[in-house]
Amino acid sequence: MDMVKNEWKKLFKNKILLLSFVVILFIPLLYASFFLKSVWDPYGKTGDLPVAVVNNDKPVDYNGQTMDVGDQLVTKLKSNKELDWNFLSKEDAEQGLKDGKYYMIVTIPKDFSKNAASVLDKDPKKMELSYKTNGSLNYLGQVVSEQGAKQLKSEVSAEVTKSYAEAIFDKIKESGEGFAQAADGSGKIKDGLVKSQEGNKTISTNLKTLADSSLTFKDGANTLEVGLKTYTDGVNTAAAGGDKLNDGVSTLAAGVGPLKDGVAALDGGATKLASGVSTYTSGVDTLAGGINQAYTGSTALSDGLNKMNGSVPTLASGITQLNNGQKSLATGLDSLVDGSNKLSAGLKELDGNLTDKQGKIAQLKQGMNDLQQGIDQLNKSVNGEDAALAKQLAALQKSLSDLQNGLTFIKSNANFDAEAIKSKINATAGVSAEDKQKIIDAIQADLDKETQKSATQVATVEQLQSGLSGLDLAAIQTQVTELQTGVAKISAGYQAVHGGTNEAFNSIHQAINGSGSQTLLGGANQLTAGLKSAQAGNAKLVAGTNQLNSQVPTLTSGVGQLAAGSANMENGLSQLNDGGNQLASNSGALRSGATELQGGTNQLAAKVPTLAGGVNQLQAGSSQLAGGLNQLSANSPKLVSGVGQLADGSSKIADGSSKLANGSFQLGDGLTKLTDGSTELTDKLADGAQQVKDTKATDKTFNMIAAPTKLAHNEYTHVSNYGHALAPYVLSLALYVGALVFNFIMPIRRVSMEGQPAYKWWLSKLSLGFVAAVAMALLEGGIMIALGLRPDSIVEFFGTAIITALAYMFLIMLLAMTFDNPGRFIAMVLLIVQLAGSGGTFPMPLTGWFFNLIHPFLPMTYSIYAFRESLAAGMGPNVYSMSMLVLTIIMIACVGLLYLSMSHLKKRHDAHESALDDNQKLMALEN
Repeated sequence: MDMVKNEWKKLFKNKILLLSFVVILFIPLLYASFFLKSVWDPYGKTGDLPVAVVNNDKPVDYNGQTMDVGDQLVTKLKSNKELDWNFLSKEDAEQGLKDGKYYMIVTIPKDFSKNAASVLDKDPKKMELSYKTNGSLNYLGQVVSEQGAKQLKSEVSAEVTKSYAEAIFDKIKESGEGFAQAADGSGKIKDGLVKSQEGNKTISTNLKTLADSSLTFKDGANTLEVGLKTYTDGVNTAAAGGDKLNDGVSTLAAGVGPLKDGVAALDGGATKLASGVSTYTSGVDTLAGGINQAYTGSTALSDGLNKMNGSVPTLASGITQLNNGQKSLATGLDSLVDGSNKLSAGLKELDGNLTDKQGKIAQLKQGMNDLQQGIDQLNKSVNGEDAALAKQLAALQKSLSDLQNGLTFIKSNANFDAEAIKSKINATAGVSAEDKQKIIDAIQADLDKETQKSATQVATVEQLQSGLSGLDLAAIQTQVTELQTGVAKISAGYQAVHGGTNEAFNSIHQAINGSGSQTLLGGANQLTAGLKSAQAGNAKLVAGTNQLNSQVPTLTSGVGQLAAGSANMENGLSQLNDGGNQLASNSGALRSGATELQGGTNQLAAKVPTLAGGVNQLQAGSSQLAGGLNQLSANSPKLVSGVGQLADGSSKIADGSSKLANGSFQLGDGLTKLTDGSTELTDKLADGAQQVKDTKATDKTFNMIAAPTKLAHNEYTHVSNYGHALAPYVLSLALYVGALVFNFIMPIRRVSMEGQPAYKWWLSKLSLGFVAAVAMALLEGGIMIALGLRPDSIVEFFGTAIITALAYMFLIMLLAMTFDNPGRFIAMVLLIVQLAGSGGTFPMPLTGWFFNLIHPFLPMTYSIYAFRESLAAGMGPNVYSMSMLVLTIIMIACVGLLYLSMSHLKKRHDAHESALDDNQKLMALEN
């Protein structure tokens, strides 16, 4: 502590240094107070800012009133204290702006009022209020002047809008009177419409009555026209019919005589018809008997053919077995021939060959036996089926003959009876061809009933005939004969083969049972001869088998055709049998009808004289009727023409009266709507007139229209004036300048005592700096409060000032102690950088990117933040705490680094490497 005390003793003993120390303490105060007070409240003294006003406006007439917007504006500006308004001529104003006497010229043009009055023109013109500024005189003055010009523009707009509103309300008042007059006129229109509506109702009622009457008249005329046309058409038709009736009656009268003769002839023909019908029914009975016999024979034939057709597969199977046996026989014979040829080759192999041949011989025997059984079965089947088929064919031929005879009888009798009746009627004299035809049709109606019933039987017989004609019986018998011949050949061939085979078997047995080589050789020769005979017989057997195989498909086809034809014939005969029975059952009805026909013709002949008398009377009446109808038909066209004209006229009257009535009703609807609309119009006009009359416009109304909005400003924090806004920046800057001057003036690199350790030297300089920084902070803060600065928090305000002063003091002391004058230069550069990058004047978003980049790394940035929070409390407690923490860290870091620096300098001094005490000595020689 001795060195600290000694440091302060030397300070107090050196009067110049002590005076410098005291003056340095007031440097921040002087800097801050003079600077802030010079710009403490510049916006509060805008009324002292001179502005020139030039009024060139000419008044105009607007809706019967004089509009002088320029003069009114001058009057208002004379009472306006926001700027120092000076009303001059154009020349004086320009000269004053040039001389720097005025900061702005506001010019009101000569057509200012004229343009204001053009608001209702087709092409309205805006009012142009021009102003001219001199920014080189003072830019802030230009900004303030521009703000005044803009406010002036708003006031002019409001004043002109007020004039517009007054004019509009005057017109509304006039229109209210017009609404009242229009309401009176509308009431008169309503009265007239009511009277028109009543008259229209009367007209519509009468027109409706006329239209209804016209429609009734039109309908009656149309009905008359239609009825008359129908009447005249009927008259014409009746006249034509009367003529035809007269002609027909005449013809009828002329034909009554021949009719009498014809009826007599018809009576005779009916008698002959009854006789022919009896003959016809007898033939039908005969036909039915023949059909029954044919049906019985066809049934037997069909059964036989079915049996024969069932045996054909057995026959084919036997032929197949025969063919297989033949193949086995041929194989055995070939083996035997080969063996006999090899027999003479050597006796040594005789036993083995004979043993082998015995197996072949046994196989051959078995095949021969199978062949014999097949031939026997085939021969039996062919002979048996041939006998049955012959019987059935004979029965079938007899049935067909009877059937054909019956069919011929039916057709000939039916044609004979019909033609006989027709010839008898046609031969009747005295009857017209038309009457003959009617009689024939009446008789034919009875005959057609029987003919229609027999048509089915005739068709069935013809179908059966067609089926039988398709059967080739001769070909079938021929095929059977060929089959028998083939079977016979097969049997003969088998016998030959069988005989040769037996001879071969005997020779083999003899050779086996004999002794000696001669016996064996003879047996071998006999064996060879027997085998050759067997081969010849086998050749015949092959020929017979082939012929039999070639005939089997023909036989199968023929038997199938016989069976199918037999089935068709059986079905046809069944249907024919049913038809014959129906003919027989209906013969009685035919005979009864013929008898009734005969009785009817007798009655007809008795009534003919009475018919002749009635026809003569009918002829006389029909002549009179035809004359009257012809006269009536001749007068019909005139009557039709008159009624047509009447109908056309009535239609036109009805259409015209309907259109007139509809139009009258539409007119009535329109008058009703018009009356309702007129009533509503009268009421609305009266209401509108009353509303206009009740509307009272005052100066408040006009002011509201001219300036309908009001700007409301709410402050998050309150900053009273420009001085308070700039105070954080100026106070921080002043403290930095004070610390910089202190380290320039005070001999901080000197020691107050020699031979002391470094830390004592550090404590002695630290005490000077600490006391100076705290004193500058307290003086600056206290005097600024006395001059009108109003902090939000006194504690935060003084705390910020003290921490800021200490941080700046030890930062600059570190630079000055470590680097001497270059360090002081660095401190000056840091001051310049902080002036631009700390954000003390304008918001950082309005500055360049470089200054935004260095802003977070400058100590003054955090000092300004802390001062702003202490003065206006708008930054928030977190920002204040962070700022104070950063400044404290800077202070502590600089104090620590200062100790290290001074320790290093002390070591160099002790090593005589530097002149620590004489580096600032006046007029000392530089090293």
